[in-house]
Amino acid sequence: MATHTLFLSPAILSKKYIILPRQLSLSSSASQIAVSCGTQPQRRRDHGLRWRCLADKSQVEWPHDGPHAPASLGDAENPELNSPVEESNGNAHITTVVTTKEELEEELVTSITSKEESGAPIMSNEESKEDSKLLKVKFNIVFVTAEAEPYSKTGGLADVCGSLPIALAAHGHRVMVVLPRYLNGKSDKVYDNTVDLGKRTKVTCFGAEHEVAFFHEYRENVDWVFVDHPSYRRPGNPYGDSHGAFGDNQFRFTLLSYAACEAPLVLELGGFNYGEKCIFVANDWHAGLVPVLLGAKYRPCGVYKDARCIAVIHNIAHQGVEPATTYENLGLPPDWYGALEWVFPHWARKHALDKGEAVNILKGAIVTADRIITVSQGWLVLRFYFLVHA
Repeated sequence: MATHTLFLSPAILSKKYIILPRQLSLSSSASQIAVSCGTQPQRRRDHGLRWRCLADKSQVEWPHDGPHAPASLGDAENPELNSPVEESNGNAHITTVVTTKEELEEELVTSITSKEESGAPIMSNEESKEDSKLLKVKFNIVFVTAEAEPYSKTGGLADVCGSLPIALAAHGHRVMVVLPRYLNGKSDKVYDNTVDLGKRTKVTCFGAEHEVAFFHEYRENVDWVFVDHPSYRRPGNPYGDSHGAFGDNQFRFTLLSYAACEAPLVLELGGFNYGEKCIFVANDWHAGLVPVLLGAKYRPCGVYKDARCIAVIHNIAHQGVEPATTYENLGLPPDWYGALEWVFPHWARKHALDKGEAVNILKGAIVTADRIITVSQGWLVLRFYFLVHA
């Protein structure tokens, strides 16, 4: 399997910029993405995680700074700085490109089996891959996704999240998939075999408490958990209808991320819950708040300290970008705003007084996840071609 993998350490965190193609274009080739050095940005109280678009360069500038920033690029001149960190709080990034569903399965299996029970950071090199084959440790794995076949489908995301959990369960892992329970009146029969677990949990976001219920189906050795809420009961597909995207999608998928973080703690499936020691697999922006919540709300309270999160990017065209004023709706601490901060370039703003300030949920996932996997070269976000081929 041809992959590009690079260890990232925080040692030179504040000295590097990652330059991404204009608007994170889907057509951006590998050669269009480069990494350049820059001066250290001014430290910000919001952790300094700021993405800015440079109108004159038609690029996106991503300076890193602060305690919750992702690890930086490797340093060829000082290889001793490139070792993984021992603590995971969004600081041990490894980016891997896979091109087929089979490769994605293999990479996830490698990522998961390479994690020691002690909670050490995920490793990725040829030696550790070989050693991981000898490990018989099984893990609690929690997929979080907006869709999964056969329950809901609009594209390839549903194919992957409908089959990959089954494949991982076949490896002996305990696997849960958390997704919304969409009731649109046409395909409701797909939930005929699900049962109400009788468990309700309250989520505080968007200025109020929202109660969600959990439904469950055990199929092909996988726990399929469905989050039930009135916002998932409407005609159309998971994201919109004939009139366009639903206006409350940020709320609907914020709710999903919160519920997914609660599910391993509160749901007793097969007689016991998954617990805190699990691996989350957050798919696309719809689940992008999962790694953010782990770092911002759970770990500071001593919960999920041994959990890890892998962010899988299937389609970078959709990033969950909303006005900056919506940040307070997410229920996150104010000092985590920088993890989601996004600023549009001048050429993308609507009028002269538009500051272009926004929040980008997918960016938050990239910043805070322990590992990032993209499903093809076309969706590659962090590109290290000249480093790995130097």
